[in-house]
Amino acid sequence: MARIYTRIGKDGRKIWYLQFWDETGHNRTRSLGKINKRQAAIKLHAFEAEGIKAIDPSQDPDNNTISLSEYFTQYIEYSQNYKAVKTANMDSDIISGFVEFTGDIKLADVTRACVETYQQERLKTLSPVSMNIEFRHLRAFFNKAIELDYLVESPMRKMQQFKVPEKETPRFLESHQVQKLREAFRGDPLAPMVDFLLFTGARRGETVSLMGDDIDLRNGVIHFRGSKTKSKKNRMIRFKQFPALDKLIRSLEPRRGKPVFCSAKYPDKPWDQDYVGQHISKVLTSIGMPWASTHTLRHTFASNLVQQGVPIWTVSQLLGHSSVTVTEKYYAHLAPSVAEQAISKLSYAVLTDDTESLPD
Repeated sequence: MARIYTRIGKDGRKIWYLQFWDETGHNRTRSLGKINKRQAAIKLHAFEAEGIKAIDPSQDPDNNTISLSEYFTQYIEYSQNYKAVKTANMDSDIISGFVEFTGDIKLADVTRACVETYQQERLKTLSPVSMNIEFRHLRAFFNKAIELDYLVESPMRKMQQFKVPEKETPRFLESHQVQKLREAFRGDPLAPMVDFLLFTGARRGETVSLMGDDIDLRNGVIHFRGSKTKSKKNRMIRFKQFPALDKLIRSLEPRRGKPVFCSAKYPDKPWDQDYVGQHISKVLTSIGMPWASTHTLRHTFASNLVQQGVPIWTVSQLLGHSSVTVTEKYYAHLAPSVAEQAISKLSYAVLTDDTESLPD
């Protein structure tokens, strides 16, 4: 006996499930996916006629014949269609290395031992940090195979990423160093961009890709579109109450369909992101800060706000972090006085003659 039923997914859409009892008498459930009622009913009838292989092709020995290289070709096509260009290229580079290492075996024959042997070989030339990047790409590769019913279980299901030393606290520029940097860029074509990075904490890529359409001069708002941000979240920065940023934005004269930051020679083309990073790093080195980079300006923005008592949650929103936990990890230590002030507000913590005489 079997039945179908629905549950509402996180995106608000219905997910259909099939519930049945297997040959051992155990109650089992299989997801049929985000399909309509008619399609779910068809799968139920197919299950009643043919058994589990009708809804779970991976249980059918005849369907477990796809090779690793064949699935790799399919996966890369999916990656190129649905992922960012950089991510798709990394998928191709990383997974092709794994396919070449294991040989063209069946996808279903890839075991945990295969993956671990490959990792041990890669560890000879890669750091644990780089290994974890490869780990995440391979894990996504196998998880997609489960979605496509090529696998029942990922060979990486119980595998863990490599432990890496905790990152050092990010360094930032002190006020006098910020002033020194801005003076060094006086007259430089990238001077407006440097000020923008310091005033908004924006990432380099977000800044370079900013278009005139993203600036609302009337309401004083900068829109960072989710399609261009690391966290894929939309965020806004209001500049009407920030005279320095307001003046900077208006001086750039943003125009619809045109990049906000561009050279005078090529007004329709944004600055090259790599050039921007190299040039700013070069200037920082020339003024005695070889350790700093473009991203240091983002750290400077965040660190200064936290030191001035701005709540971590607010700073996290301005930075566009995926979670406030990320912001706390790197910047919470800069606001120790906030904790001290909080404790001092205890209503019963008042020193009296009686408390002074209490024993230790």
